[in-house]
Amino acid sequence: MAILNCVQGGLECLMGLFTGGIGVFISIMLQAERNNPGNRNNNAPPAGMEWILGGGYLAVGLVILAAGILRLYAGYRNFRYRS
Repeated sequence: MAILNCVQGGLECLMGLFTGGIGVFISIMLQAERNNPGNRNNNAPPAGMEWILGGGYLAVGLVILAAGILRLYAGYRNFRYRS
């Protein structure tokens, strides 16, 4: 059970890093779309949207990462307590 807990924690850490990376990527891409001189239709996202979406994804990613780290620690402690 402890090993499965560690595996789950590792997968949660990967998901947290991936979600945080998506937040950074979204904020960079939305800012680049607004600053694109070839945008003739003026369909750029509203100002500040990159901070809202990017910050939201980054916050969720950090929460998932913290949960994964705690699960890894719990799995390690369960493995050490197996006597």
